Amino acid sequence: MGGETLTLEAELIEMMEGRANFYRLLARVFRKEVDAEFLEALAGQTQLLAALRGISRKGQSLLKDFLRQISAVQMESVVNDLTVEYADLFLGTGRSQGRSALPYASVYLGRDKSLMEEPYVQIRRFYQRAGFQAAAGSSELEDHVASVLEFLGHLAAGTSCSIAGGDRATAREQLSSQAEFLDKHVLTWVPAFCRDTSRHASSGFYKAFALLTAAFAKADRAVVEEASLELGGDE
Repeated sequence: MGGETLTLEAELIEMMEGRANFYRLLARVFRKEVDAEFLEALAGQTQLLAALRGISRKGQSLLKDFLRQISAVQMESVVNDLTVEYADLFLGTGRSQGRSALPYASVYLGRDKSLMEEPYVQIRRFYQRAGFQAAAGSSELEDHVASVLEFLGHLAAGTSCSIAGGDRATAREQLSSQAEFLDKHVLTWVPAFCRDTSRHASSGFYKAFALLTAAFAKADRAVVEEASLELGGDE
């Protein structure tokens, strides 16, 4: 029985760390423009790229095709094109052409569809209750999609630490917070943001990550529920 418990805990720790790392990757994609170093590192992550098939086959296919086309000669041009696309999509420079997907909860859920409305306030309060602070150097608002994804990574990492420390009660509380945050502050608008990104993006890169983000967030809600049930047994 003890061995089974250790195996379960090891599996859950691995799961939580995997979730944390993937949320951090997604946050990085939407936080700022990508550079050559990021793209080259991503192209070298063969295990990750293979695993993406389990999240979204179309998203994986688009991303692999995009990365396959990159060469040392093309890299500067690719980065420049992605920089322009990032500005069009997420900074609003493409808004007049109907090509933007502003990455804020308030824009999707607020009464006036403008920045720093009630959804922003609610998310900020959630962070404060959890004792969360954005990474050093981060300048985006708390309801920016990158902040939201980073927060989920933070919670997943904390859950991993609680399980490793044998504190199942805290781990269950942390999973409950993740379920609540996903229900109230992620699944309510991130899928729509991802649809807009996918529709307006010109590159396979942002189309792929839009599909992967939406699919992962939806599937992760069930993962959180399952993990909580797994931890619900006798201490």
